[in-house]
Amino acid sequence: CNFGEQWEHDHYLPKSVFPEFTLYPNNLVPICKACNGKKKARYHLAGARLYAYVFSELEGVDGLLNVEITYAPKLSISYSLVKPTTMTPATFAVLERHFQALDLSRRYAKQASTTIALLLRRFRTPMSLGLGPRRLRCRLQQMAADRAAQCPPNHWEVALLQRLAAS
Repeated sequence: CNFGEQWEHDHYLPKSVFPEFTLYPNNLVPICKACNGKKKARYHLAGARLYAYVFSELEGVDGLLNVEITYAPKLSISYSLVKPTTMTPATFAVLERHFQALDLSRRYAKQASTTIALLLRRFRTPMSLGLGPRRLRCRLQQMAADRAAQCPPNHWEVALLQRLAAS
C-alpha cells in the first residue's frame, strides 16, 4: 500500500498453500497490518491471482497512479490505476485486483485528504501566501521530487503532490 508502516511480514505465497516457500526470503514481503488483515491466506479468487508481487512485477514501472481532485461542491480525491504501455494486460489485471482487494483507492484518498489539510495549514502562512501561483507550483513540484527520492515508485503521496503542482 506504500503507507510507510510495514511492520509485519507476509508470505506472498501463503504458507498454508505453499509450505515449501515458508522460509524462502523472497516470499517474505513487508506489509502493513491493515493489508495483512485483508490479504490473509488468499492468493487466488475464482482461479485468478489476486495480488501482484510488487518487488519484481512493478520494477521499473512508474506512473501507475492517477489522482483526480475536485474542489466543488467540496474537496473530493480519487485514485485510479493507469495501464502503462509496457505492461501486459494480464499483469495489469492482477494489479487491478490487488488495488481493489486492499481497498487502496479509498485508503489513499483518506490519507490524501489529511495531507491536503496539512498543506493548506502550511501554505496559509503570510510568507507562503506571498509566493504567488507560479512559486507555489514550484514549491509543490520540489516537494513531490523530494518525496519521490524517499519513497518507492508509484507512491500515493508523490502522485498527489505532482497532481497538486500541475493544477
